[in-house]
Order: sequence, then structure tokens, then C-alpha cells
Amino acid sequence: MKKLILMTSALTMIGGAAFAEITVGGEASLSYGDWDDDMLVAAGFDYDVLATFDMEETTASGVTYGASLEVSVIDGESAGIMYVSGDFGKFSFGVDEFDATTTEVGEEDSGDIMYEYSMGDFSATIVAEAGLGAEATEPDVDMASWDLAIGYTTGAFTIGVSTDSDEYSDLSVDYDGGSFTAGASFDTDDEWDIYVGTSFSNINAKLYYESDETVGVELDGEAGDVSWALGYEVPGAAGADDIITASVDYAAGDLSVGIAYDSDNAGGFGDDAETILTVGYAFGDMASAEILLNDQEQYELSLTLGFEF
Repeated sequence: MKKLILMTSALTMIGGAAFAEITVGGEASLSYGDWDDDMLVAAGFDYDVLATFDMEETTASGVTYGASLEVSVIDGESAGIMYVSGDFGKFSFGVDEFDATTTEVGEEDSGDIMYEYSMGDFSATIVAEAGLGAEATEPDVDMASWDLAIGYTTGAFTIGVSTDSDEYSDLSVDYDGGSFTAGASFDTDDEWDIYVGTSFSNINAKLYYESDETVGVELDGEAGDVSWALGYEVPGAAGADDIITASVDYAAGDLSVGIAYDSDNAGGFGDDAETILTVGYAFGDMASAEILLNDQEQYELSLTLGFEF
């Protein structure tokens, strides 16, 4: 509820502005089953209704400002951002959270204020978390944090440096020569990894080695409406079992079918199960249905209806 109050208050601050583009959408979902990531549970119904609001305006001087908000009508939980961007970069405030490396909303243990800047081959992103006390009303210096990521591309090489308030830093160097790729990364925890990759006939291959002596290979490719991926990893930890992953996905028209296997998830439940089968079907642009099954004999049947105007 606090998130909803914070975001709606922020939107009210800019509510007097006239937005050139305003999009209102919604989604209602109903599901039945015993799907749970932690344990076996009794089958039952679950439902949610989401409302989304997106608005944006670009001024004559080239400054763009906007906001995006998603609210659950059922429990009042919300996630959203406000932003302003121009030649000076982009400032974003999020009730949800950002990650300096991926600049995606929703990452845990990251910040809620983000600044992004790029000029030619140079880019930088800084994320800050003010740190709020238990009542979420007063800043707590001990809880404040920040993350900084800097990237530079020259030719086929990309160099990345990241650091944070916990004194953790990481350096990465990647090379992309089209059909051949390679890279390495090092951090202040004395951990490192290297990889080489190649592409041929719609197949991508990657071989990697890590500082704890973990070694692995990954393959993926496409053939018509079918995409697939295979992975095999030998962990460096003594006594650890080898990890095998495999997936096959088919998508044609409104129908999609996928199966995924991960030996490291043996004994897991829900989305963390060892084997998961997914079948989906779209009824035009406004409705879709999905069936989930896993090796623990858990299942979920869901129907989603959506609109946007």
C-alpha cells in the first residue's frame, strides 16, 4: 500500500502537465492448479486484476518526461517509474527497483533512483538507494547504497567496469567478431571466468571456464518454428554432480509448446522443477490460455484477458 501511495503522489506532482501520449491498459487473470515453487500444495483458484497507465510527452526543446504505473486492483500493490530524459541523459525514479548492470526494473537488492548517460561509444549508469527505515518515512544512512556501471566500445571490443558501495568491483572485456566471440571478467573477490564462442549454420556454441575450475559448454539454435538449447557443466566443487540442461520450444501462429529440463533442479517444485512442460494458445490480441506441467505432477491452467486503449 505504501508503494501505491508513493507512486500516486508522485504522479499527482506532474498531473498538471498535458501528456501527448497516454495509454491505459488492463489485465485479468484466472488460474487453477497446485503450482507452487516451494512445496506440494492443494489445488485451488487464484486470480488477479492489473491496471496499467503509461504517459509520455516530448517538449519543443527535446526533453522527454513520462511515467508508467502498474497496480493490482486486488491487493493494491503497485510498481512504476517516472523519468525525464534529454541530451543530459535520463533520470528515473522507481517505486520498484533498478539494476545498474541491466537497467531493468524489478531487480531485488538494488536502487530506486537511476541516472543513465551515453555519448558515442561511452555509456554510464548509476543507481542509488536512499535507504528508508522500518516505517519508510526517514532516510537511514546505514541502509543507503549505490551501484555504478561504465561501458566503452571500440571496434569489436567492449570494456565494462562496475563497482558499488560494498566495495565490490568487476572488470569485463568482450570481443564480438561476428562468427567468433570471446571474453573474460575479473572481480575483487578474486573470481574470474573466460569464454570463447562461435556461430555456424544457425547454431551458436560457447565454451567457458571459471576460477573455481568449473567448465561448461552451451549450444543453441533454430530450425524453422523450433528453437533449442543444450548445456553441460562440470562444477569445480568436489563431489558436485554434473549439470545438464536442455530445452525445445515450438511457436507457430497462436500455438506455442515448450519443454525444459535442468538436472540441477532435481526435487524442485513449480518453476524450479527439473522438467517443465508449457503449452500456450493466444485467442487474438486480447486473450490467451496456458497449461503448465512438471515432473512433480504439479499443474496450472490459466486464462488471461487484456485490453489497451
